[in-house]
Amino acid sequence: MIAALAGLADARLLMATGWILLVILWATSLVGVLLAAWRTIRSRATAREQHTAAVVAFSVAIVLAAAAPLALVAARSAPAVVLPAGGSTSEGRERASTASAPSTFVAGEQRARRLSPDSIAGVAAVVWILGVVVLTLRLLGGWIRAAAIKRRAVPVADDRAHDVAGRLHTALGLRSPVALLRSPEVEAPAVIGWRRPALILPTDLTDRLASEMVAPLLAHEFAHIRRRDYLANLLQSIADILLFFSPAVAWMSRRIREAREYCCDDEAVITCGDPARYVQALTTLASLRTINTARPVMGAAGPRLITRVRRLLESDGLPGFSRLRLAAFAALLIALSVTGVGVTQASVSRASLLAASMTGATLQDRVPYGYATEQEGSGVDMHLLSSTWEAPVGPATIRNMTIEPVSSVRFVAVIERFSQGRWREPVRLFVSDLLPVTIAPGATAEVLPNVLTGAELRQVVRESGGDRVQLFVGLTEVRYANGWVWRITPNPAAVDPREALSLPRNELPREFTVRDAAGPPVSSSYCVDQLGRKSSLGAVVPVRGEPGRLVRCVDGRWVETNRFGR
Repeated sequence: MIAALAGLADARLLMATGWILLVILWATSLVGVLLAAWRTIRSRATAREQHTAAVVAFSVAIVLAAAAPLALVAARSAPAVVLPAGGSTSEGRERASTASAPSTFVAGEQRARRLSPDSIAGVAAVVWILGVVVLTLRLLGGWIRAAAIKRRAVPVADDRAHDVAGRLHTALGLRSPVALLRSPEVEAPAVIGWRRPALILPTDLTDRLASEMVAPLLAHEFAHIRRRDYLANLLQSIADILLFFSPAVAWMSRRIREAREYCCDDEAVITCGDPARYVQALTTLASLRTINTARPVMGAAGPRLITRVRRLLESDGLPGFSRLRLAAFAALLIALSVTGVGVTQASVSRASLLAASMTGATLQDRVPYGYATEQEGSGVDMHLLSSTWEAPVGPATIRNMTIEPVSSVRFVAVIERFSQGRWREPVRLFVSDLLPVTIAPGATAEVLPNVLTGAELRQVVRESGGDRVQLFVGLTEVRYANGWVWRITPNPAAVDPREALSLPRNELPREFTVRDAAGPPVSSSYCVDQLGRKSSLGAVVPVRGEPGRLVRCVDGRWVETNRFGR
C-alpha cells in the first residue's frame, strides 16, 4: 500500500503540497499553543471571551494556512540567481566556490531507489486528499440529511410552544421569521438553515415537558439563530476538513463549539432568569434520553452535559491557573519557534522548487558546475571556465603542455541528473563541433566551447521533471599540428561524469585537509591531489577510508564539506 502511494506521489504537485502541509502543521500548532497559554492565563474568562479568543486563533490559523501556498507563488516569482561568470570581486569568488561543483559532488551515493523526503511528502499529500474527500462526503451527507429532516418536518400544533417562540423572537430582536416544526427524526431541539432558519422539535417534546422547561430550551436555540451559528458552524466544518491533519486546529475547533454552546447557555439563562431552571430543563431532557450526540445540525447537544451543568451552577470558566502548565506551554513555544524558521524555509523552498517544474520554470537558482582540469594523455590543461544560466559553458582557458602546437579541440558537456535529489539517472551528453584553435607549446588561449546553450540546459531540466542537475565540462578530442590526435568516446549510459569521460576517481587522504587548513587561501585557484593531479574550483572528492566524508576544493585548499553544503 505504501509503495503504491509512493509511486503515485512521484507527481511534483503532490510533493510540493506535502511540503506545504508540513509548514501549515507547524504554523497551526504554534497558534494552538498560544491559545492554550491564553486560556491558562485567563482561567476565569467568560464564555464570550473564550469564544472570541478561540475564533481569533482559529482565523489566524486559517490565514497562515492560506499564506503557505501564496509564499510558494512568491518564491516561484522571485528572480533567479545565476552562476557568477568569473567575477573578480571577493563576493563573486565566494559565490563561485559555493556554486561550482564537479561530477564528484555526490560521490559514493547509493543509486538504488529509496523512499526520499519528497516521496514521503507526496504520500502525505495523497493521504490528505483522501481524507478531504472522505470528510467532504461525510459533511455533504450530514447536510443532505439535515435538509431532508427539514423538508419532512411538519408545523408544531402546540399553541404554548408557539407563544413561547413568539416571545423569544421579539425579545431577541430577530428580523427573519423562524419556522417552528416538529419531527420524529430529531432527539433534541435543533436549528436548520441560516437564511430561512427552522427550529425543529422532537415530536413529543411539548407533551413530555412542561412549558416552563420548554422555554429555556427554545431560548438556547433562538440564541443560536440570533448569532447565526448555523452558518458559522458550516464554514468552520469546511475549514476542519481542509486542516483535519492538524491536531491544533481540531482542538481549537472543539473549543469554538464548546464556547458557542456556553454563550447560548448564558443567553438562555438571562432569558429565563434562573440558572437552576435552565439546568433542570437540560437534565430533564437528558433523563428522557433525548440528547443526541451526533451533530448533523445545530442543537442542544453540545459539550458534555455534566460540564455545562457544572459551569452553570458553579460559574466556573476554565481550569484554574497552573504555573506548571504555563511553563510547559512556554517551553513548547520556544521549541516551535526555534524549529519553525528552519521548517518553513526548507519546506517552502523545496515546495517552490518542485512546483516550478510544472510550468517549465528552471528548478535550481544555480547549477553547480565543474570541469576536467587535465585529462590523461590529452596534453592540455583547462584551468579556467565560467558558467551562467544563459551561457552554461562560457569561455575556457586552455594551456598547451606539450612541445607541439594544438590545432583544434572538441568539447563535451555532461549533465548529471538526480531524480528527486536522491538517485541518479543516465547523463545527458552535448558534444561540440571540432573547433580550430592555435595554441603554441607552453602558451594559453581562451576558447569558446559553443557546446551547450541555456535553452538546451533548461530543456534537460524540464525533461528530467525539474529535478536537480549539475554540469561537468571536458574534452573529447585534441588535434596537434603534426597530425597526432587524442580522442575519447563519452559513455551516454553512465550516471557519473567521471565514468562518462573515463576519468580516474581518486580518494584524498585525510592529511591533505589538515595540511591545507594551515595554509592561506588562494582565490580562484585549483587544488592538487596526492598524485599531483589538479581539481577545479568546487571539486568534491571522497576522503580515503572514511565512507561518507567529502572534501571540496575552495580557493586552492581542500576543506571538509557535505553533499550539498560547503
